[in-house]
Amino acid sequence: MPKLLVPIEKEFSIIAKGLTEDDPIVVSFRQATEAMNLRRQELLAKPVTRSWENDSYQEQLNFTPFGRRMAIDVWLTMTACNIEKQNGDPLFTFQDLNSHRKITDKTLDEFLKKWGQLAPEWAEAIYDKCLLVNPSWGFGPPNEDEDTLTPEEKKAEETASE
Repeated sequence: MPKLLVPIEKEFSIIAKGLTEDDPIVVSFRQATEAMNLRRQELLAKPVTRSWENDSYQEQLNFTPFGRRMAIDVWLTMTACNIEKQNGDPLFTFQDLNSHRKITDKTLDEFLKKWGQLAPEWAEAIYDKCLLVNPSWGFGPPNEDEDTLTPEEKKAEETASE
């Protein structure tokens, strides 16, 4: 009989703007479960209007800005972080719950108040590590053929540069 897989958890050391190798950000993330994926989907896109026009059903979705998406992904899966406030208290706090660690902020708004205090470079570096543990949440690997032009594109580029 198949047994449930235990989600992986990884710790990362981050050297970002204003940090040194002696004092890096240390952050850990847990691989998302399907329950987390469903919760994430609920937070990212919500129907705002539904209507019938000309015998067709229409639904307008309000998509979440990318910065908020980053925060949601981190909030759902971060299990440790060593960043401190100016007074020395931890910026983010965690508790053990069902054999794994979870951030103590009960709501996304509570987390956003703390997340919003980070320098953008730190937030992006932390988010990058989140995606290493949860790659399906990203936009996929870089396209290796991105710089390869089709013959028509080459011709158009040559014409444009003349």
